[in-house]
Amino acid sequence: MVGPVEYEALFQRFFTAQDSVLLKLNGIGNLETFVQQVSILAEQEAADIVYFAEDDYFYLPGALEVMVDFLRMNSGVDFLSPYDHPDCWNIGFLRAGLD
Repeated sequence: MVGPVEYEALFQRFFTAQDSVLLKLNGIGNLETFVQQVSILAEQEAADIVYFAEDDYFYLPGALEVMVDFLRMNSGVDFLSPYDHPDCWNIGFLRAGLD
C-alpha cells in the first residue's frame, strides 16, 4: 500500500516547492478533505479554470479539451463534470434537448 510519505515524495519529484503546497490532513476523511479542497480552490486566483481529478478516472482522448472549450464558450457555467452520470439518462428533465 502506498501511504502519505510515498505520495509526498511523488509530488516533490515532479513539482517544485514554489509550485506546490502539500497539506497534511491526518486522515480527516473524504468528505472533510473535499470540503477543504473546494474552499481552497474557490479562494485561489492563480487559475480561471480548476479541475478535480481522481486517481481512478478514465478519460477518452480529447475529453479535457472539450470540457475547457465548453467552459470558455459558456460564461454562465460554474461547474462541469465529465462523468457519464446515470441521472442524465434516468431523469427526464435532464434529457431535455438531448433527443
